[in-house]
Amino acid sequence: MALQKLKEAKYKYQNVRYSHVLIKPAEAAVLTADPWSYLHGHLLQKITKSVGNNKVCFKRARYFSSLAEDFYRAAESVDMPTKGTLCYYGMMNLVKALLSVNKIKLEDIVEHHGITNTHGKKHSLTLSGNMKCCTNIFLEFAKLMDTPVVGKSEINLRHVFSYIPELNGIARNLGFFDKPKYLPVNIRFCVNEQSTYLLTEVEYAKGNEHSIDTEKFLKGDRKKYFQEPYQSNGNVIYRSKKRKKVTNGQPFIAMFSKNIRD
Repeated sequence: MALQKLKEAKYKYQNVRYSHVLIKPAEAAVLTADPWSYLHGHLLQKITKSVGNNKVCFKRARYFSSLAEDFYRAAESVDMPTKGTLCYYGMMNLVKALLSVNKIKLEDIVEHHGITNTHGKKHSLTLSGNMKCCTNIFLEFAKLMDTPVVGKSEINLRHVFSYIPELNGIARNLGFFDKPKYLPVNIRFCVNEQSTYLLTEVEYAKGNEHSIDTEKFLKGDRKKYFQEPYQSNGNVIYRSKKRKKVTNGQPFIAMFSKNIRD
């Protein structure tokens, strides 16, 4: 049986695209040659339009973002291991800027990074859980990312590198692990030719089957969510079984995104 033809889903005349962070359908991406100036300008605008505690929080966020920029600028002119230390504190201050925007107390009480080297173990980090009378920076950041840390736990850097796409290839080339952890996919939101219902398609290059166990793609709820795959132009494509009536609202994006992510 021939597959039904689909076309890209559009919202306000723009293609609807998948994002791992929460954005509105067809929200325009920001292109800037100087992301630091853009960030500082955004926070300054928030400060100007805010009052009371909101104004205090945005001022504090701008302070931390300025520190982050200084650390990153300094890191550009030095070598490892100093570069790594400066980059770490740059990222830490960016996280603190995010926490400040979300009204999480900083500087008023004792702060703890929430991550320490595991004593006696190489390539191992210890994540701290809840701490009394202390702001656990990593713990609060994890909550904001919807990945809360429960109790004290230990992680291996090899495990961390394998799950960060930007580090995965580098870590593999350095010999941290033999096979890639991620299966690169392209996610599309589609509609039928009459634009009456919405569905999703996920595709990956068939050549990846030689280096990655692609059978794991259909683990858990995905097995019920997708139809049997088909192939086109050297790609393996999975189409969702579910159809959603096209609407001008936005909830359908969250529904499809959750099924793909899980």
